Order: sequence, then C-alpha cells, then structure tokens
Amino acid sequence: GGDGVRGYKHTKETRAYLSKYWKDKQKGYNNFRAVLTESDVKGIISLLLDHVSMDKIAKQYGVCKSTIQMIKEKKTWPHLTKDVVFTPRPKLSKYKNITYSKSKNVYIAEFNYKGIRHLVGKFKDEEVAYAKLQEAKAKIIV
Repeated sequence: GGDGVRGYKHTKETRAYLSKYWKDKQKGYNNFRAVLTESDVKGIISLLLDHVSMDKIAKQYGVCKSTIQMIKEKKTWPHLTKDVVFTPRPKLSKYKNITYSKSKNVYIAEFNYKGIRHLVGKFKDEEVAYAKLQEAKAKIIV
C-alpha cells in the first residue's frame, strides 16, 4: 500500500523511475499512438522549410492539419525539431489585395467592398496589377 486515501501511491523513487521509463519508451515512433514514422516527420520538416502549406502536407501524409502544426510548434517529435528554425512564409506581393499564384505564375488583384468580392484580373506584372486594382477601386468606391 501507500499512504493515500484512494488507491495505491508509488514512492518518489518509483515515480521517478516510471517517469523516465515511459518518457524514453514513448518517444517518437515507439509511442503506441504514433501514426508517423521518423522518416515521415523528417519529410514533413523538409516540406515545412520549403513553405508548403500545412493542409497539403497533412493530406499527403494522411493526418490532420493540427498534427503538422504541433510538429512545427515543436510540441510533438521535439527530438527531431529541436535544432530546426521554421521561418514565416515569405510574402509573395508587397501590395495588399494582391496575391501571387505560383501554379499559374500570375498576380491576382481582388478586393472586398461592402461584402462583395471584386476580381480585378490576373496580371503577369505586379506593378500593373496594383495600378489596375487602384483604377477599379476608384470606379467602385465613390
């Protein structure tokens, strides 16, 4: 027994031993709930460093976006992520309301006004996209 009112309590030495035992046992792939392998996580880290979206990575590996987020925040698999520095995604356009589509290689200019989305167009040049955006705003917002 122990000196607890409910059930058995371990001694401090036993608790320390069990804590170390389970901490070592449950690290990474040895965790009985692990879905990913260490090589999977290394691949995920590589994709995160290349600024691939977490949604795409999650879909590719068959896990939730939150799983990828926890790897990025170093809450899970810390022994693989401790020396990794995740940088924020670079802005693809210096202008507000202009986004860059890598797949289509164009700048998309759009804005919302009174709850309505206005697509100005798709342009090869960022400066042209910004100029057209300003013209469209001037016409609509009077």
